[in-house]
Amino acid sequence: MYLSPSTSSLRPIAALGAVLLIKSSYLIENVGLKGYILGGMSFSELHANFLVNLGEGTFEEAMELIDFAKMKVKEKFNIELELEIEVI
Repeated sequence: MYLSPSTSSLRPIAALGAVLLIKSSYLIENVGLKGYILGGMSFSELHANFLVNLGEGTFEEAMELIDFAKMKVKEKFNIELELEIEVI
């Protein structure tokens, strides 16, 4: 899953012999997670590709949100989102 609005966030999708480019923010929004809150973290209400710390958010909550989004997108679209960042 890409967490920046750059053009690199376009996801190539093969369908019926054609390749479509879909932004991960579109996928996250269309599984109903735009503005979704978990503890002290949420997906932005303005752009679903951004995580927002609501004040007391933790790394664990951020990763839970990311994993939840990946699962929901996989369930609905059969697309596996990948992190653009490397978690160490």
